[in-house]
Amino acid sequence: MSVEYKFNEESNFLYSRFYGVMTDEDLRNQAQAVVDDPRIKPGVKEIVDLRGVDTVDASTDSIGVVINIDMEHGEKLAGQKTAIVAPRELLYGLSKIYEVLYELSQAPANVKVFRDIGEARKWLELEPEEK
Repeated sequence: MSVEYKFNEESNFLYSRFYGVMTDEDLRNQAQAVVDDPRIKPGVKEIVDLRGVDTVDASTDSIGVVINIDMEHGEKLAGQKTAIVAPRELLYGLSKIYEVLYELSQAPANVKVFRDIGEARKWLELEPEEK
């Protein structure tokens, strides 16, 4: 699995980092892990960091699977804000498709795609990243 996440319970902040080869399994497992984590509460702020992804070996079908997982757990994810950081063209384009489909599905969270992590943190109203 080329994904890991860290959760800060005090600030209700989730940081997910994908790296190396991103697969369908990674996307599905990450979405399921988040909704299964009992520490995560409504209103969570999340950064999905794709800066470390070298290759995408995932289909667009995974977008629907992830949205469906979130829809099934709407109450838990109510008020969630997810900022996807995708600086490379392919990842940015796929992430924008996800953003639009997520909004059209009326899923419980608010998703926005950024090329820059500083802008993502600003949108989430988080402190700037320490250097």
